[in-house]
Amino acid sequence: MSASPGGPATAHAGRQLNVLVAEDAPLIRILISKLLRKRGHVADLVVDGEEAVAAVQRKAYDLVLMDMHMPKMDGVAATMTIRKLGGPERLVPIIALTGDAVAGQREICLAAGMDDYLSKPFEPAEFYAAIDRHGAVETGSETPRTVAT
Repeated sequence: MSASPGGPATAHAGRQLNVLVAEDAPLIRILISKLLRKRGHVADLVVDGEEAVAAVQRKAYDLVLMDMHMPKMDGVAATMTIRKLGGPERLVPIIALTGDAVAGQREICLAAGMDDYLSKPFEPAEFYAAIDRHGAVETGSETPRTVAT
């Protein structure tokens, strides 16, 4: 797929990414989903960390966008849980999304196993740059995983 008219080309022209968006705020979920669709990516949306962990066990994603503050399980706990899983899903790139402007927040995210950090609100250019940096890894998202029961 080439860049759409009026939109810049991405490093992944021709490659559709499967992205898991873990975000409890409805408006932010809608915004992120629209930004991803503009670039031809497919987004699965979940509202908490528990759902995010379950989703990566069911399906291979190229990238996870993980809010830091969600009900049931926050982004740090969800990321740490994903990183402890036994299969290739533990290697999925995870980008933290947070509204916290607290000093040390980026370090907390990286220490939890996240690969990058975006502070909300973010500019679309920042968002796309993070997607381009971490969506380049081939994770085999064409092959769905099944959850062992």
